[in-house]
Amino acid sequence: MFQISGGLLKDSGYQRMSLLSAKIGGVGEPVADPQESGRQRRRRARPPRESDLPISPEIERVFDLIPEAGEGYRWYDYPYRFLSWLLSGWRRRLFPNSVRTWLNDRLNDLLQFNEHERHKVMGRDSVLENLLVPPDEHVRVGGLWVVELFPPTELPALERAMKRNGWSKPRAVPPHESDNLATLERSRSQWGSRWWRLADVLPPKSNRFYSFHAHKMRLPESFDMVEIRAVQIGQGLTAAVAYFTPTDEARKSLDAVWHAAHEPMIVWENGRLIPLDRKYAAIRRIQAQRRMLRTEARDWLAGKLPGSFAANNEQQLVLELLLLDEFDPTTVVFAEGNERDVRFARANQMDVYRAVGIDIHDFEEIKAKSLPGLILSQPDRRGRDILADDPTWTLWGNTATVAAGFERERELFGGTVAAVGHKVDNFYELLPMLAIVEYLGNADARYARLRDRASTRHGKFRGRALRDLRRSFLTLSLNITSIHRDVNEFWQSHGPVVISDFRIHESRQRKTWRRARGDRKSKPVRLDESIRKRLDRQITRLTEADSDYRDILSTVASLGASADAFKVGRWALWVAIASLAVATVTTLVADVGCSSVLQHLLIWNDPATCGP
Repeated sequence: MFQISGGLLKDSGYQRMSLLSAKIGGVGEPVADPQESGRQRRRRARPPRESDLPISPEIERVFDLIPEAGEGYRWYDYPYRFLSWLLSGWRRRLFPNSVRTWLNDRLNDLLQFNEHERHKVMGRDSVLENLLVPPDEHVRVGGLWVVELFPPTELPALERAMKRNGWSKPRAVPPHESDNLATLERSRSQWGSRWWRLADVLPPKSNRFYSFHAHKMRLPESFDMVEIRAVQIGQGLTAAVAYFTPTDEARKSLDAVWHAAHEPMIVWENGRLIPLDRKYAAIRRIQAQRRMLRTEARDWLAGKLPGSFAANNEQQLVLELLLLDEFDPTTVVFAEGNERDVRFARANQMDVYRAVGIDIHDFEEIKAKSLPGLILSQPDRRGRDILADDPTWTLWGNTATVAAGFERERELFGGTVAAVGHKVDNFYELLPMLAIVEYLGNADARYARLRDRASTRHGKFRGRALRDLRRSFLTLSLNITSIHRDVNEFWQSHGPVVISDFRIHESRQRKTWRRARGDRKSKPVRLDESIRKRLDRQITRLTEADSDYRDILSTVASLGASADAFKVGRWALWVAIASLAVATVTTLVADVGCSSVLQHLLIWNDPATCGP
């Protein structure tokens, strides 16, 4: 996927790259001056700097090595000088404003290549331009849980997928005697189970004994098993929770890219070129690697079990387990020492873990007593990282701390990851509720698009607009109404019983700030209660929006139908007039006797008659 080059040197706890490069030859050859490495030829001497503002020696060195755009003999210097000549003096008046804007944009694109050249010669030991990952720190991907939802409009797709994949056959082991289709029907009629195993999937060549009812079918190369569980929420909503177990190689793939040496890169984003230094190029590649596993799992589930997210080209919700070797979020100790050094060390530490999608200095910590040593982090939609638009919750912690907390379970289930996976399976209703929050957020966005485009879609009422309107009523309105009833029924049926023991605590950093300001201590909040309140707000807003939008569009449809009827009547009148004209002309030219009617009218006073 990515081409990674360069050797690594372990020095003072961080990855470093040597700036010294020996000349090819025998022993004792002179070593190149690191200050001159990468120097490029200039067309003319660099003028002295006029500003008295202080500049770091590193920046001064880089600008001395790399000439400004147009001042060298690189490939982009020639078009840069030509465009600069066109846009200067009397020549710029030869072009209209739109052409000048386009030429100026191309000039800016060439400047990005010049910035890219400077990133290449930046020092490799600075925390400002490099991602310095501690050599003893490693990350492992434990597993992924992917959630798909099946509201009423997607039930036929669920039944077809179960038949196509062979997952509707009777189970081999009691007490699940009936097939999955019968279990699904009973559950949606409120007489069946709240959850049941839908399928266990292994690769075709797997020799692993898992269960009597495991299915053999092709899996992505990164996974060696998938366990799919069906969870019923109310009567009209079924969720499929698929647990993907990565292979040993896939578990270490993120760590390999995390520790690799990354070089600067240029990316094309939103119609413009953006040069990235080593740090941000590394963050981009590492996050792309972490997202790759999720994409493989999502694509496989969308192909085998397509639901509401897949039908709307939206990403399914994912819970991912990450384990670290060194950093422990439950015992965070802030660095001490020189203020400047501490600030840089903390900034580098944040960037190191930000690269794998973890915010170690978040204001909140979501913890559960049943999952000791682990922190649940919700998706961070801020910023422009690759993972910013990814609906993924992360369960993460220190490997040794988690292993100590699951000492008895590790022996029972055969490892720390398996023990954690068993505990997460006990929260089988938590993940569907988080997926419903994501689904309602996407529905809110779809309503916003319908609202914002209503004037253009229904300005001229057409049959296609009517079909779109009918489809939106059938899917959005029906699903939102059903989910509203099912969610209320879900919480009422549980009563005081919790679906998880997660609680939202303030982070240690925020507690320190509160104590410094003398603020009152805040109490932990149950995650279940937070989800319930958020769902109430989302459903109330969507229900009101659905009612208002349906009334408006119904009025628009009625007015559009009236306008179409008026247009049809007007066209019918013109057609009648045209038909009358054609009939009149036909009658006038009709042959009656020896001449037409028109000829008789023209010679009506002529006494002559036709014939002998």
